[in-house]
Amino acid sequence: MNVPSRDLVEREPWPRQLLAAEPAPQAGPQGKQFGFTELVRMLRRRKLLIILTIGGVLAATFVMLKMMEPIYSSTAVVMVESETPDAAAAVKAVTLAPNDELRIATKMELLQSRALARKVADKLGLERDPEFATKPRAPGPVARILGQFISSEPQAGPQTPAQKEAAEVAEIEAVTGRLINHVTVERVAKSNLIRVVASSNDPDKAALIANSYVDTHIASQLAGEREGREKELAQLTGRVAALREDLRYADSAVARYREANGFITARPDGLNQAQMAQLSGALAQARAQRAQSGSRAGLYSGSRGDSATSALLNDLRGQQATLDKRLAELSVLYGPNHPDVRNAKAQVTAIDARISEEIRRVGTGLLNEASASQAEEGQLARDVRALKAQSFQEIAATPALLDLERDAETGQTLYVSLLSRLKDISGKGDDSHVDTSIVSRAPVPVEPSHPAPKQTLAAAFVGSLALAFILAIIAETRDNRMRTAEQVERWLSVPALSLVPEVRNPPESDRLYDVLSLQPRSAFSEAVRTLLVELQPEAPVTGGHVVMVTSPLGGEGKRTIATSLAAAAAGAGRNAVMVDLDLRKFDKVHHADPAGVEDIQAYLMARVELDQVIAFDEAFAPFAIITALGPARDPGSLIASPRLALLIAQLRERFDFVVLNAPPVLPVRDAKIIAKLADSTLLILRWGATSFQAARIAVTILEGKVAGAVLNRVDYRRHKNHGNADPIHHMARLDHYYREAHEIEEAEHRPRLRLGSWKQ
Repeated sequence: MNVPSRDLVEREPWPRQLLAAEPAPQAGPQGKQFGFTELVRMLRRRKLLIILTIGGVLAATFVMLKMMEPIYSSTAVVMVESETPDAAAAVKAVTLAPNDELRIATKMELLQSRALARKVADKLGLERDPEFATKPRAPGPVARILGQFISSEPQAGPQTPAQKEAAEVAEIEAVTGRLINHVTVERVAKSNLIRVVASSNDPDKAALIANSYVDTHIASQLAGEREGREKELAQLTGRVAALREDLRYADSAVARYREANGFITARPDGLNQAQMAQLSGALAQARAQRAQSGSRAGLYSGSRGDSATSALLNDLRGQQATLDKRLAELSVLYGPNHPDVRNAKAQVTAIDARISEEIRRVGTGLLNEASASQAEEGQLARDVRALKAQSFQEIAATPALLDLERDAETGQTLYVSLLSRLKDISGKGDDSHVDTSIVSRAPVPVEPSHPAPKQTLAAAFVGSLALAFILAIIAETRDNRMRTAEQVERWLSVPALSLVPEVRNPPESDRLYDVLSLQPRSAFSEAVRTLLVELQPEAPVTGGHVVMVTSPLGGEGKRTIATSLAAAAAGAGRNAVMVDLDLRKFDKVHHADPAGVEDIQAYLMARVELDQVIAFDEAFAPFAIITALGPARDPGSLIASPRLALLIAQLRERFDFVVLNAPPVLPVRDAKIIAKLADSTLLILRWGATSFQAARIAVTILEGKVAGAVLNRVDYRRHKNHGNADPIHHMARLDHYYREAHEIEEAEHRPRLRLGSWKQ
């Protein structure tokens, strides 16, 4: 994207006609794309501001570091042991257990506690240390002055013991507060390590405070554990003795109650329940046996006892079936009266009789068995009822026994537990252990932690770079001076015809055109001749070429350019004249015969002719001059006179090149009137001084009839260092190209230092 140069950023509102006339950014030769190259150019243009800003910030930082008192910091690291039984597993664990996190947080609170700080302050005697002790406030300058005239306050009377004690406590608390401000406790990442950092203006004191913090904390833990163990041991001893007496009394109460209620076993209800369970089982078995016997006896209650069974009955029934089959076969073969048939019937009748007798015998046995089972069942039922009644009686007396036994058992359990704890504590002796161990003790620091010179200077350098860059951008945005040909062409829409350099050692302030004859190979001479060449296309076909030279404001060198152009034209063999029409500013011209020359004002008032106002002396200038010899009373009327057009027309006929030095554009409108009579108009801009707002207003007033602009008094070397992409950016590096002939000859005859001879 094409953006305007930051040298030309507008900050003031413009009139509508100027805003309407503002050229739109274009791509191509007139446009500028902001990028790395333009950034480098901006930095080169503002390098002095950048260097001064960086140097100032670094110098102020260095002075501040020298004035600040160094602070030394020393660090001690402790580790909070984990409760995890497996130490290897605890080390490999990614995250700590919740209990460990709680213990670490508790440990950090203890290390930051005021009680620990108070112990360390008392241990190190910091109330006598000037860094921590309360310093009496010195009276201010006003109080010292008034103290000479106002009587001091009466001294307070002697303090009471309570007041002295309160003052000592306040002093200790003040020292403790200052010590807390000098110590920082922080956890190392998410590990079980805790870092204790102590700061002081003395490196040895910083290390001593950090180590004292850690040692005092561990010693307090050991003392607390030892005191707690001794206190617990004394409490356990008294408690065990009391429980022993209570347990003896409880056992005696249980024994007396058993004896009074006739309890043989420790739990009589259990014995009765076991007996009742046995009798209930036997009763159930007897009932089942009685039911089975009754059922079997019922099987023989039929007429033939078909349901009865026994081994003999089964055998007889088998024989009966065989005889029935044989009888049937014989009856079919021989008939009912055959002897074999009658014999078979007799056998069947005998078998039936035997079966009936066997059935009666089996039925009688089963009935007897059922009666016996019923009698046994009745006896067992009576035993169960008796045992149940006895159990109810014993249960009624058991709760009191159970209460006594529970009291005895509870006392015994507590007694055994406390006795075990007492033996455990007594067996450890003085083997104290804390859950905090020192990983590394605080060393004596070699370099101060604050201020850190290297880090502070590095930060100041980075900050100064940023500040310098910001200031450079602000300076760029606020810089509205014309400096480059690109700015002229882009923002004025007129070509930059030449960049005329500053003449370091001019012959005379009002005769700079002599440089063209005295130093024809100089950069100034070449720039003026370049301007003359650039104006050549503007020359008319017939008559002399009339060029008006003006500027937005005064002091921009328009008269120098006008006289130098006339001198360049004369040097090129052309008949040139310079007409000074800046009648509002009187500049006396020194020439050989001032008495023979009339003032241009006289010509414009029709008092003299043209030949009487032309001054020409080759000893003074190689061109003719028409100028005022005194201040004009009414310059505006003279410029608007018709005689001015006649003057220019006559000069066209007599001279090849006519240069009109017009007044500045912005103060008056004389240049606008003169521009209508000229063939070409040059706008002179002073390099690094003329603002682009003034230049644009001048172009607008001249209605855009400007052949080109000239950047005057350019410092070629500064212009080159700024990195502008103008032709002189390269010309400045070729300064030897503009040397005079005698300088070139001297340089050729000057001995040169060769590498070989230098080595020798």
